[in-house]
Amino acid sequence: MKVSTFEMLSGSGDVIGEAVFSIRCRLIEAVEETADDEDKGIFEVLTCGYKAHLNEDIREEYTDFGLMFLVSFSGIHISMITEALYRLLRKSLGKNAAFLFSSSAVLFLFLLSGHSSSVFRAGLVCLFRFLAPLFKRKFDYLCAVSFSVILLIIDSPGIVFLSTFHYILGILLASGILYPLIISYLKTPVKSFAGSMIFLLSLQVSFLPIRLYWSFKISLFSFFSGLFSAVLLPVLLSSAYLGAVSAVFYGKTAVFFFGPGHVLLRLLGQFMDLLEMIPFMTVLTGRPSLNHMI
Repeated sequence: MKVSTFEMLSGSGDVIGEAVFSIRCRLIEAVEETADDEDKGIFEVLTCGYKAHLNEDIREEYTDFGLMFLVSFSGIHISMITEALYRLLRKSLGKNAAFLFSSSAVLFLFLLSGHSSSVFRAGLVCLFRFLAPLFKRKFDYLCAVSFSVILLIIDSPGIVFLSTFHYILGILLASGILYPLIISYLKTPVKSFAGSMIFLLSLQVSFLPIRLYWSFKISLFSFFSGLFSAVLLPVLLSSAYLGAVSAVFYGKTAVFFFGPGHVLLRLLGQFMDLLEMIPFMTVLTGRPSLNHMI
């Protein structure tokens, strides 16, 4: 389904929301017209969280291999984009301008992606991260995530039964317990890149029981997929956004920008097909979905 126009029947209009919605529709339309048929669903999800054109088999395959970050617009996307923007602007324009532009980017991406709970959680954490230096305070990731969880429960208590909320609890477990334990055990200074890899490993461990419960089948490769996502996601995000934006202004240039993402997705698909040929690589567990029972 395509929505390119809308009409306000009653009530006051939301100027910002309407503007972002128009941008979202235009990006979706641009990707649909220029991207490869097999890629457009993933590119639309990565740019604005639009899932209507995402093939269900592709989504399920990526999820089984622990690469769900590549077929959904989640908190990790908004964190990666706005954190990179904040660091770039803080060095060149200062912390005040960096906070202003980065906070605006958080709001824009939240509206663009469709107001998902994971994006809300990550967006709120990013706002605290950007706000702390202005008041000369130390940012505490665990407290920020915990506060966002409390707000989510107050707004919608039923979220505690959803997988999204369980994964947020997994983030709390990783950041509050597993990651500090690993760092304290090493007893040596950890550089930023090594620290990021350790945190991703902590996430994979904390997500394991959640994935065993919610997924019908998982691949043993998924235990290491988080490390791959840290490398693959920036490339795919850059390719998707540059391709979508260029397609809006001049469609012929979009092929050039979509190219790296297209090649990476093809290689990744072949890699997953190869892994499925290995005996005992996939484990059946958890609860089957409706299509598996039928």
